[in-house]
Amino acid sequence: MGSGGSHKHTTYATAPTADAVLDAGTGGGVVASGQAAGEDDLAAAVEAIDMVNGVLSEGPAAYAVDHPTSDLEDWYAAVSEAVAHADTSLILAEESGAPADAVAAVRAQLKQASSAALASLTAEELQQLAAAHGFQHAGLVGLNHQPGQPHALAHWLDPVYPGDSVSKAKIQAKALERYHALCAGQDVPGVTLADADPPAGSGGTWQADPAQFSALNTHFNIQVAAYHALALGDTEGRADVLADLVATGNRISTATVPGADADAVAASQGAAQGQLDEIINALPVGSAIPDKALDQAQQAGLITAQQRTVLDRAAALLLVREGVPAELKETTAELAEQRLQQLADLESSYTALHPFLGDGDGLVLPSHLHPVKDPDTLTQVAAFAQAAQVYTQAESDIAVWDHTTPGGSWAALTSVPINDVGSGYFTPKFEAWAVGKNTGALKQVAAELGLHNAEAANKALAKKFIAAHWDPHLDKNTIQAQVDAKAAQAAQTGQAAASQSAAVPASTNPPPAAKPSSSRTGFLGKHAALVQALKQHGAAASALPPRLDPAVVNEHDFGKGVAAHGLGGMHSKSLHTGPDGGQWLFKPDQSAQGARAHGEAAASAIYDAAGIPAVPVYTATVDGKKGVVQPMVKGAKPLSGDVKSWSQADVDALVRTHVAAWVMGDHDGHVDNILKTPSGGLIPIDAGQAFKYYGQDTLSLKYAPNPTPAAYQKAYQAALSHHLAKGVRIRPAAAHPVIKKIESIPDAQWRAMLRSTAYEGAQRGTGVHWVATMRKRAAHQHTIPESAVTPAQIAEAFLDHAVERKNTLRETFADFFTSELELAGAAALKYGA
Repeated sequence: MGSGGSHKHTTYATAPTADAVLDAGTGGGVVASGQAAGEDDLAAAVEAIDMVNGVLSEGPAAYAVDHPTSDLEDWYAAVSEAVAHADTSLILAEESGAPADAVAAVRAQLKQASSAALASLTAEELQQLAAAHGFQHAGLVGLNHQPGQPHALAHWLDPVYPGDSVSKAKIQAKALERYHALCAGQDVPGVTLADADPPAGSGGTWQADPAQFSALNTHFNIQVAAYHALALGDTEGRADVLADLVATGNRISTATVPGADADAVAASQGAAQGQLDEIINALPVGSAIPDKALDQAQQAGLITAQQRTVLDRAAALLLVREGVPAELKETTAELAEQRLQQLADLESSYTALHPFLGDGDGLVLPSHLHPVKDPDTLTQVAAFAQAAQVYTQAESDIAVWDHTTPGGSWAALTSVPINDVGSGYFTPKFEAWAVGKNTGALKQVAAELGLHNAEAANKALAKKFIAAHWDPHLDKNTIQAQVDAKAAQAAQTGQAAASQSAAVPASTNPPPAAKPSSSRTGFLGKHAALVQALKQHGAAASALPPRLDPAVVNEHDFGKGVAAHGLGGMHSKSLHTGPDGGQWLFKPDQSAQGARAHGEAAASAIYDAAGIPAVPVYTATVDGKKGVVQPMVKGAKPLSGDVKSWSQADVDALVRTHVAAWVMGDHDGHVDNILKTPSGGLIPIDAGQAFKYYGQDTLSLKYAPNPTPAAYQKAYQAALSHHLAKGVRIRPAAAHPVIKKIESIPDAQWRAMLRSTAYEGAQRGTGVHWVATMRKRAAHQHTIPESAVTPAQIAEAFLDHAVERKNTLRETFADFFTSELELAGAAALKYGA
């Protein structure tokens, strides 16, 4: 049987066995000699192939003789596991130096064995398996299948080929094309709409004889007439009839009627749903008539109480009706989930805001602002503005739909008092508090909240910018434009635009980055740091070559190139002429055969999406080797290892880089992997370890998987030991722009950005560090042994973790800055603008 090596290899007359092919390899007797590298791995592949060629090739029935409790799915899982084992063994054999022709011969036998096993299944069995594994409308595949030829679904199910291969995608596309044609009333030879899958979202089908089905339709039509005959004001009577119509319509939609004309059955089901649509669409807004039907559906588990609370009744009925298209049901369920999240955001934001409200009429804010003696007083004001913004945004989002729900969801699902506070509540109280407050301090708060050129603002503009975080009548962009105009006027006249108490003339030449000024504190120091940070970001971005279309890079012939000696790093590199005519670097991905290259290219894309200047990186095959290519940055040198030479702008840039590095699991950002451009900008490079420790790493000063600490770790340790330059500190606010950009990326787009990384890595398996961790996660998620986990399940576990990490980024860093670095006011990061 091929298990545990106890069964002898089976010989077939139709083709040589895997052993025979292997023994016939170059030099004679690869296995027999015992001298060639990779012998054990090749032997393991041979054994797995023989298992497929054995009883598995005879189909599920033969397999069940030795496995009495098995079914079709168990048989397919056994085939997939054997194929995966053989594939992994062949990869190991290649890496161990086994002869290429022997490996190729055994791989050919693997493909033949897998194909033969699936050929043993009937069309019905192939359709059942394909549907169970996510194929849509499997009954519409194989219409032109000829006996003795491979069935299209057999190829789609073949585990030898990647799940996202073009050939498999074409099979699914053809099925969808036929289904859409049938739905449009077009003819598809040899098939009807009834041959497609039952209506998506069905709670299960049941078998009715023609008489039962006819009786159901007759009853449904009688009830439709009865509904229309009732008086418009007879709410109770119409509620009873509508509840019966929904229940009867569900029975009709889920019925299968053997012996009846399939087209007639489908037409009856469609007609019933159409009549029900007309009744529901004609209901007055806010009508309670659907309540009885929804009560019964809730009792049956078709809808939750929370979903009913956040959806209007017509939308709620979409979730409980069978036959409603799956896309519409999914959209409705997602809408309910989105609204529930908005209510949760309202609750949490009110909790964060409440300490600033107090019990009286005023706001609980510091009575005096002390930028130098007590900078936390400024942080508290910024935290209030951010909390007020989150709260008023949540309140505004909910107000759009809350009035359409039965009874209002705000009161039902939150403890937040209705109309207790709102956007109009804060501004007059903030104005009253701001009377007599230091102008420079208010401008510093505004700068912390994102106001550029804050030194040019007057007190009124600073207050307005702060209030614009919650007040819909104030616009940040308009205020920023007014401040920029003042700054431009001041630059033209050479006069300072800020008040004497807190501002100095703006300088176009900030202190050199290597020698941070120790004399500038309070607002002046803050503003200098802000200007320096902005200049540094621009310096880094301007030094970078522009990003190119990956297609242009892929089509370029990089040629042989020359060895890149002296560039450091763990792997060989070569220099080539790139598509832009400049000098480009190529790094081969030997151990992971291209999988790690996809990760490094994805890391470059993440840096770009996060607004962090970074070298563009692309996957490429150069001189027959898979790897990554990237343009060289002229004049850039590694960041100094002397933490005392780092300016505030340097440290801020490292904090921002850390956010992106964490979201991609890269812990290799040591100073040699941080370039400093001639104009002072910092650029992260060499993200070859991106995702390496995904799922097993932690955001902690104690976690350091590499012997050389990352530059941001050095910055944190230096801050704790007071070894940074005087006046330079760790600012949680520096992380906020990156967090905001990353968390705003939709989950679907985030998964798409990382899809090739996930699937290429899962497919390669060996040589990709994170695969073992994600295999365990997938096994736990699907409650199956690790040996049964498929590459697709590994890839999806990776993507699930990536989404989770993105969506918890804000909270994770707020906790890190608070608990490990003990930075005052860092908790406010959770409620950032």
